[in-house]
Amino acid sequence: MRSAVTDQAGSIGLLKDGKAAGPDGIPAEAIKEDIDTSTDMLYSLLGKIWQEEVVPADWKTGHLIKLPKKGDRRDSGNLSRNNVPISAREGFL
Repeated sequence: MRSAVTDQAGSIGLLKDGKAAGPDGIPAEAIKEDIDTSTDMLYSLLGKIWQEEVVPADWKTGHLIKLPKKGDRRDSGNLSRNNVPISAREGFL
């Protein structure tokens, strides 16, 4: 159990500052402000999901974001070819 908490704390520490908040509206800086509390809350939440074998419905929603490269943004040829669904929850499903 303690190693899972340590792994979560390490992952939280790797979150990048200055990035836009995800669909939950919580910026990385807020989660990293108190890693112990964040880790305890996440461990409890993920443990409950694991035991009940039910993933919250809104966690199954991802966002597809097309990132333009340099040039005219209206030109579809200037969109990145590496478009992938972006979701922080993707790893839990």
